[in-house]
Amino acid sequence: MDSISKFYKIFTDCFDFIPMSIDVFERKISSCHMINEYADGEIIGFSAVNENSIVLICIHPDFQDKKYGSKLLLKSEKYIYEQGYRKVIIGRSDCDLFFGAVMDNFSHRFFEKRGYVRLPAGTGGQFPQRRRSEYAGRVAVSRVI
Repeated sequence: MDSISKFYKIFTDCFDFIPMSIDVFERKISSCHMINEYADGEIIGFSAVNENSIVLICIHPDFQDKKYGSKLLLKSEKYIYEQGYRKVIIGRSDCDLFFGAVMDNFSHRFFEKRGYVRLPAGTGGQFPQRRRSEYAGRVAVSRVI
């Protein structure tokens, strides 16, 4: 199974209520940098990053609540930081991928537990944040919307 098929399978297992063909899915992630999470050598999750936006983050349901999502979020933040950005946006970007990583109460709690806070209405998104994350001895300020 190729990477796109694996990503699509994980996506549909996580979001079975979002009807989307594999062709549409592939088109939507084509402009994104993909970051993988593994367990026992198999891809069990991924994030799709576009510039300083984490436009999608998925961990297969069998591996949720086992710290893989937290590790994937940190990898994604680190990648964004290494690209020169000092702000992270969750769920929104110029590529307008999906309607975002923060679409339900579970997701809101996941990000809030990691220091993300809601943006006021009308500021362009759902979640800004001030969070300090250390990479190679530096402190990065992240913002999520």
